[in-house]
Amino acid sequence: MRLLITQQHITNWHIKVSQCYLEPFYQVLKEKLVEQDILHANETSYRVLESDTKKTYYCTFLSGKHSEHPITLYHHDASRGSHVVKDFLSSYKGDVHCDMWSTYQALEKAELAGCWAHVRHKFWEAMPKDCPADAVSRQGAGACDRFFRYERSWKSLLPNDRLKKREKLFQPEMDNFFDWLRAQPVLFGSKLGTAIKYALKYEATFRTVLDDQLVLDNNRAERAMKAFVTGQKNWLFRWSKGSNHYYESHRNSEKKTT
Repeated sequence: MRLLITQQHITNWHIKVSQCYLEPFYQVLKEKLVEQDILHANETSYRVLESDTKKTYYCTFLSGKHSEHPITLYHHDASRGSHVVKDFLSSYKGDVHCDMWSTYQALEKAELAGCWAHVRHKFWEAMPKDCPADAVSRQGAGACDRFFRYERSWKSLLPNDRLKKREKLFQPEMDNFFDWLRAQPVLFGSKLGTAIKYALKYEATFRTVLDDQLVLDNNRAERAMKAFVTGQKNWLFRWSKGSNHYYESHRNSEKKTT
């Protein structure tokens, strides 16, 4: 007698293996991760069929650049509300690099570290075509570029030496940068106004990089989400039904050939 193995059987095997073997391992990694002093966090959405919500979200939480035991974890949820981060990090007291989405601001004990790459990007988006050299948007992006150039030149320094460099150059330049932003007479509804408002609203988090172990950006988390972001552009949807999870990966190229 032949045994017919269906897709349903294979899917159930995957679920059982995940529940019995991979989930306990995941929990151990999570416990080790939240013991670390510095974390990065980010999230991205997916289009979902046969779900209570139009979108579902994947979040990533990972170790800082200088961690001796780097860990990267992913968490799936129907939303990206504050309960997701609070449940995952609960009483975490370290530094969290993030993009300042309101979810992360619900963390009561953690210190948030803003992303200077986001600041730079907002000023870059505000640049008009053929932007003059003295435009506020270009000067804002240029200030961010200058911070990143400093960091690249200090890459090989020991932590204490890097901290001295940051105290000597970063602190006064950041003071000047934020004072300069406050003096700009711009319309707070334009792209430039949005860039300035973002930088000033989260000024305290952008200054946390004066700690020698923190980095200027949240690019580690952005790169960790790259596979999901690439998938958004190539997959039509993710289909979730009942307790089983299927992945329908329809490439755009396949769609064009049909």
